[in-house]
Amino acid sequence: MADSKISQLALVSALASGDFVPVKRADGSNGRFDLSGLAPSSAGRIKASAVVTLSGTTPSVAAGLNVASVVRTAAGRFRVTFATPLDSINYGFSGSARLGDFNDNWTTIIGIDRHAGYGLATTHVDINVTSGNGGSTAAGVAYDPLYFSFEIWDAAQQTGGGGVSGGHSTTEQATGQTWIDGKAIYRKVVDVGALPNTTTKTVAHGVTGVSKWLSHRGHAQAADGTALNLPLGDSAAGASIGLWLDATNINIRTGADRSGYSGFIILEYTKT
Repeated sequence: MADSKISQLALVSALASGDFVPVKRADGSNGRFDLSGLAPSSAGRIKASAVVTLSGTTPSVAAGLNVASVVRTAAGRFRVTFATPLDSINYGFSGSARLGDFNDNWTTIIGIDRHAGYGLATTHVDINVTSGNGGSTAAGVAYDPLYFSFEIWDAAQQTGGGGVSGGHSTTEQATGQTWIDGKAIYRKVVDVGALPNTTTKTVAHGVTGVSKWLSHRGHAQAADGTALNLPLGDSAAGASIGLWLDATNINIRTGADRSGYSGFIILEYTKT
């Protein structure tokens, strides 16, 4: 668990919009708060984030990135299951919780437990919510908040430059970006091996539940360091390399012998 440079969760308040969500506090009284602008950060390093509301003791995800479910397992303890398991063990974490309505004091989420050993995919984490200050709850006591929000990111990933999102892996990753329809964008790298010799090669991409393919591109390299873009457009006879996708495969067609080149294809897509 990274414990340095932990940023505060960026929450954009838009209370004037009137988009209120009714909630019920643990004591049975009613409250409401505005979720406008509280969507999780789309910064590329973010691997999972959510705004979670509670109705009594029942949590629901009002807005989330790579979060399949949130279940309350005890007072102030919530199990977050990821839609796509995290493939890193070096995480940064930040979060906030609110006990009551608009003007109540903020309280910090101070605990997160990882459930995976070194090198294993992390399918879920447990988040512990305890009182920091304010309200009627004693400091340090676990409690069920009115709502809480969190971010989990890859602490080892570079975040400078032009906001480069996500990483590159042969397993599916959420990039932290969204498409124009609001759906999360995923990325996967497929090793297609040696290119074919004047024929078409098919390699299973292993991606399921695709809503839209956004891009498919790659490169191939020979032992002498010569590299080709995939697909490759070239006016020379037989020099072009075709690249297209179907529901199950990556298809690569060459007009010349390219078997001395081995390649990778980067896929980006949204899911249903």
